Amino acid sequence: MKLFNLALLLLFIFPGKNHPTVAPDVFHKYHIGKCLIDYNQREKAIQVSQFIFLDDLEAALRAQGADKLFLCTEKEAEKAETYLARYLAQHLQFEVNGKAKSFVFIGKESSEDLLGVWCYLEITEVAPLKEVRFRNDLLMEIYDDQKNVIIFKGPNNKEASFLFEKGKAEDKLAF
Repeated sequence: MKLFNLALLLLFIFPGKNHPTVAPDVFHKYHIGKCLIDYNQREKAIQVSQFIFLDDLEAALRAQGADKLFLCTEKEAEKAETYLARYLAQHLQFEVNGKAKSFVFIGKESSEDLLGVWCYLEITEVAPLKEVRFRNDLLMEIYDDQKNVIIFKGPNNKEASFLFEKGKAEDKLAF
């Protein structure tokens, strides 16, 4: 029994990579987000998949007064998705063919390793897509070293990649 207790204590003092009690910086020393954007010509929609590390997202939401949301857990707060959608709308913005466009929050799911969340968004009634301007400054208000990678697949499978950072979080793409 003493050996079991010692092993359990050591596990909490020196937790492994996948242990939930590990401090956030042990999970990832770099602050980076990934955004995949696809233009679906058939549905005339821009579909967005945004990956965010959960610990960083919770910190950003806490800074806005939304504490103890427990995103992607059984204890998730009832209004968690409302706070999440509002935060995304503040930091992810789109202008399509010269007009500001809002997205619809479709939903979210935790990543396979449970360290992050994939958020799914959609902008409808986009046809034809001639130009898109987008801004992604997610988490830049809390991390000076935050980087956001955007991969955009447009009409006719035209693909472009962008790296956004503090001070340069906006770009455009013409088709």
